[in-house]
Order: sequence, then C-alpha cells, then structure tokens
Amino acid sequence: TIVLYYGDRWDGPKSIGDMLDADTDLKSSGYLQNYRINLIEVNNMSDEELDRFKTDVKQVFKFIRNRKDKEKMSGIIEKDPYYSNVEKTAHDMMAVYGGLRGYKINEADYRSEGGGINMCKAWDDWREDGRNEGRKEGREAERINTERERRRAEKAEAETQKAEEKVKKAEAETQKAEEKVKKAEAETQKAEAEIKRLRERVAQLEAAGM
Repeated sequence: TIVLYYGDRWDGPKSIGDMLDADTDLKSSGYLQNYRINLIEVNNMSDEELDRFKTDVKQVFKFIRNRKDKEKMSGIIEKDPYYSNVEKTAHDMMAVYGGLRGYKINEADYRSEGGGINMCKAWDDWREDGRNEGRKEGREAERINTERERRRAEKAEAETQKAEEKVKKAEAETQKAEEKVKKAEAETQKAEAEIKRLRERVAQLEAAGM
C-alpha cells in the first residue's frame, strides 16, 4: 500500500511503532513487526526523487508540487513537451490535486494531435481566465466601494442638511424670542409713560387744591 500525501508536511505516524507509546513493552519485546507505511509526500519531493519515476507520474507530481508557484509552473510546462499531450487520467489528477480553482474545460477544445489534452494551452487559458476574473472582481470591488462612498456622502449630506435645518429653526426661535422681548420692553416703556403721566396729573390736581 502506498500513501500519497498532498498536504504541506506529514505529521502523523509512519510505522506501527510510531503509533505506540515509547515505554510500551510490546515495542521493546522484539515481537513487534514494525511495518512502515510507504509514504510519498508529493509537495516535499526533490527533483532527484521525481526523476526516479519513468512514467507520467513524474510530471503529475511535479505539477502538484509546484502548483502554488504559478510562474515556476508555467516555465516547467513550457519546457517539458509532455504537457502538450497529457493523457486524460493524468490531466484530471493534475486538475483535482493541483488546486486549479475554477478550472473547467471543454476537452475537445484542447485535444492535441497525439489524442491527449494540450495542458500548455489549457494552463495558459486558465491563468488568463483567472486574470480576467481578478480584473472583474477588482472592478466589482471598485464599484462596491464607489457605491459605499456615494451612500456615505449622501448620508453625510442629509445629516448636514438636517443639522442646518435645526440651526435655522433655532435661529428662528431666537429671533421670535427677541421680538417678544422687544415687545415686552415696548409695553413696559408704554406703561411707565402712562404711570408718569398719571403722576403728573395727580400732582397738577394737588397743586390746584382739588
């Protein structure tokens, strides 16, 4: 049994002995057949290890190993003629385990002269689609930000207008209060004038002996 691991680093046991506690009697008794798993960590294989494979397994593993470095992967695909005529099973494995998000092709459009799939063209088109999608997402994000800023500006303008209306209302009420004060002062002056006139009249009557 061979275990193919596509994660970053295998941190599990690699043998039956690794699964047992270090101080267990069975581990030191000599009776334990310490079977090891045949583990292949694809992401951590060196070029020398990959070159041991003489079939398309080498190209498949190399594709998966370098999937996170798109520029390096592009160089590998361009230099290796294998990728211009990839068998369907190998192509499907690279598509699934290579992390090609959103990758979906019409195989007839990428059929090579040898009957396989032209992964070079499929890879280039996938990357271009990714760039276009990125541009589209960027434009959409810009549109959303613009709309958000427009709404913020409208809200700020509405709040400013509301505040200005409150100020105008307060000014109008202040002016109205001032007018009331002036009216009250005028009435006070009028009353004081009437009192003065009456006092003068009383004084005149008293002076006349009446």
